[in-house]
Amino acid sequence: MKYTNFPLLLVLIMISFISGIDTKAQSIAGSAYTVFGIGDLIPKQSAINKALGGSGIGLRSELYLNLQNPASLTAITSPVTQLFEMGAHVEFDRYKTMDAEETGSSGNLSNLNLWFRLSPRWAMAIGFAPYSKVDYDITTQRNLGALSTASIVNYQGSGGFNQVYLGNGFRVTKNLSIGFNSAFLFGSILKTEIVESLDLSNAFRVENQLFMNKVLFDFGAQYSVFLPKSTITIGTTFAYETAFSVTKDATLFESDLNTISGETTTEDNYRLPLTAGFGLSFNSAKSTISADVKYQNWSTTSFSEDTGFRDIYHYALGYEYKTNFSSDHNLNMVCFRSGIFYKDNYLDLADGTFAEWGFNVGIGIPVQGNKTTLNLNYSHLRRGTTNNGLIEESAGLINFDVVIRDAWFIRRKFN
Repeated sequence: MKYTNFPLLLVLIMISFISGIDTKAQSIAGSAYTVFGIGDLIPKQSAINKALGGSGIGLRSELYLNLQNPASLTAITSPVTQLFEMGAHVEFDRYKTMDAEETGSSGNLSNLNLWFRLSPRWAMAIGFAPYSKVDYDITTQRNLGALSTASIVNYQGSGGFNQVYLGNGFRVTKNLSIGFNSAFLFGSILKTEIVESLDLSNAFRVENQLFMNKVLFDFGAQYSVFLPKSTITIGTTFAYETAFSVTKDATLFESDLNTISGETTTEDNYRLPLTAGFGLSFNSAKSTISADVKYQNWSTTSFSEDTGFRDIYHYALGYEYKTNFSSDHNLNMVCFRSGIFYKDNYLDLADGTFAEWGFNVGIGIPVQGNKTTLNLNYSHLRRGTTNNGLIEESAGLINFDVVIRDAWFIRRKFN
């Protein structure tokens, strides 16, 4: 087989992969759905957002940083003057098709944030978090039109994009706060296809590495109604549709990693969707209820693949029960939390569409009279289906977040 026919072979491989035609999965690791675009988009969440099903657009907390709406940055009040938060998670995954089942595990830093107040009406947060994740390793046996015998094809993907963000919140009146986030995206993704066949004298390997950096903005507002023993807050968020380009390094290797060809190109057809959200919260001395609905206009977006996208809605609901915060004993100040979410998946595949859903339960344990809080949260997530040649994915996540209040920049006085 001539090398000049290899690009055609790659096209046939990708068409077969996306359509699921003549496929028998041999092994699965990681999420096959991260093959599209820039992978899974990871929501930016703080400890309280994770504990309340991912909700928070209408949430205002005096003790916790809320990353779902920058307007909420003004909610943290005296005696808290600075707040540091760090979170990590461990994830246990299961991938299932009609023919195979695999398990895996991973862990990573989920968020790193610093909040501080610049004036009575202006608060700011600086943070770091993953933005997208690509993680798959799938080996399949395929009948490719360009070859007379079945081929063994291995697809691998790794990497993702991270974000460093700066949030600003402004208190306009007693009831109204507004805010905005600016985030700098950076990172790289490596996608590899390896083809082996009796019709080929050597195995072939194609590596596509994508690099991207981009600045994004989003905006938010919150309005609170103060009742005698409770507060009701409504919130809204908005982010424009954003176009960006990626630099792609494509290299073709033989099995012994001898380079056959390589090129660097710039692709401009990447686009993130317009996003709008609405949230509502109820807060009393003992309870907090938070509910969100979010819309993303994926149908007008595009990536380098020909896969279609559809508009989606994301629903989230969370509840927190607060024990006696006026107590001097830490165990009397524990918070119990739970949440659920449901959303459509934005992929519009030829074999069908599917939804994603999940639930969580968690606890917040104060230390040193609420100067520090240890937050432990378990989440169960599920998406996909084994119907129509697709893959069902489920995951259990253990999230651990530490929130430290007034820990930096304070000059202590001792008698």
